[in-house]
Amino acid sequence: MIIFASGLHSSLMFQMGAMLIGFGEGLFGVGTLSFAMRLRDPSQHGIALGAWGAVFATAEGLSFAMSGVAKDWLSHLVSRGALGPGLNTPTVPYSAVYLLEIVVLFATLVALGPLVVRRGERERAADADSTAFGLADIPA
Repeated sequence: MIIFASGLHSSLMFQMGAMLIGFGEGLFGVGTLSFAMRLRDPSQHGIALGAWGAVFATAEGLSFAMSGVAKDWLSHLVSRGALGPGLNTPTVPYSAVYLLEIVVLFATLVALGPLVVRRGERERAADADSTAFGLADIPA
């Protein structure tokens, strides 16, 4: 929505896109935090939450820094006219950064897919083992 907002001259579309990005980031943060809290071993909750906070803050800081550098570099190229007449608008750097973010998001989803499937299989196997009735469960 943010990329198309400039071409359509729609500030409402830009605002809705920014709101949805923020909402998605919030859902991601809550989801990953909830996942870290679901560890089976309660003695590991503190280290998991600390690691989650460190990784989340580092990744967010690096992404902000890299997108800022990319936007500034592209703005410099646009101001010099180095990208040609078709890409000589102030919205090009922002659109390029958001497009790169979309590509990285899809790459992340592709990388996470096998991990989610493997985790689901392990949980099903663990549940099957925990409900098994064995010799130790027979009353004496």
